[in-house]
Amino acid sequence: MNRKRKIRSEKALNRRRAAKTCQLNFPFYYLGIRYFRLMPIESKSSTVPGHWEDAFRFHFSEISSTNDAAMNWLRESKAGQAAIFTTTHQTAGRGQQGKVWEHRANQDLAWSAAVHFTTPRNAQTIDSTFWLQLNMTVSEAVKRCIAGTLDALPAPEVRIKWPNDVLIRHDGAWKKCAGILLENHWKGQNMHGIVIGIGMNIASYSSNQQWVALQTFSSQALTIPMCQDKLEQELSGLFPFSSLGANPISTEQLEQYQRSLFGWNEVLSFEWKDGIHQGRFLGINATGQAQIQWIDGPHAGKTTSHVSAGDLRWVSLMRR
Repeated sequence: MNRKRKIRSEKALNRRRAAKTCQLNFPFYYLGIRYFRLMPIESKSSTVPGHWEDAFRFHFSEISSTNDAAMNWLRESKAGQAAIFTTTHQTAGRGQQGKVWEHRANQDLAWSAAVHFTTPRNAQTIDSTFWLQLNMTVSEAVKRCIAGTLDALPAPEVRIKWPNDVLIRHDGAWKKCAGILLENHWKGQNMHGIVIGIGMNIASYSSNQQWVALQTFSSQALTIPMCQDKLEQELSGLFPFSSLGANPISTEQLEQYQRSLFGWNEVLSFEWKDGIHQGRFLGINATGQAQIQWIDGPHAGKTTSHVSAGDLRWVSLMRR
């Protein structure tokens, strides 16, 4: 075989290999909505992925939600597999508790990863350490990604708004620049995997000024691939996934996380139970729940130590 023919053969082989990593069948319609069904894919290797580079990758020119696509794939995947889903335009992005995540085509990052555990985790063996460690690892990685990508001087302040948003200080106010959505795949009493969804406002601006573009804080042009590469580097600390929850979170780790939280040890307004009240946010406890010392209302002078994220709403972001 001459050199040119050999090169053409190698290129054809590489194309076939690449095609195997992203198999989509034809779109189908249900109630007028267009869907893509992800087909089961054979694992690239017999080993469990040790880095995001080992994961399958799917990119869509347009899709309703990368998290939905990741969950569909997860349900049909095999133990030990992982996949990353991205899109140029996400039309129906969502956050925690059904909130809408707006995404501008070619301007923002919509990134979701599906991880199928090697061994299912039974509900009785999963404690609060697992959930807290997962949330801490992901949110701190997103915070480091953002802080490490920007080159503005002085360096902008970046904080985690418990439990799943990342804020940046701009013109005296805190603005949202990234959000996180963690979802789980269960079969009966066993959790078989997780989906990690992350959205980052790279170049888009909010008409109501609720969020700000990261480009505001960088002299160089930020690109989606650049931010995605940095994000995946920071998220490498999740591997191996079997280690999540295996060891207790140390006091030092928890204190470090507290210092990165927005509003830590400050008085803010919250909506909780019977109305809107002011309270001092004391951070979170070892089970991952908020601790608030109430300033006014029926609970004034008392400290509530076990407030779940679903029961509490941040009324406004404090200006300072």
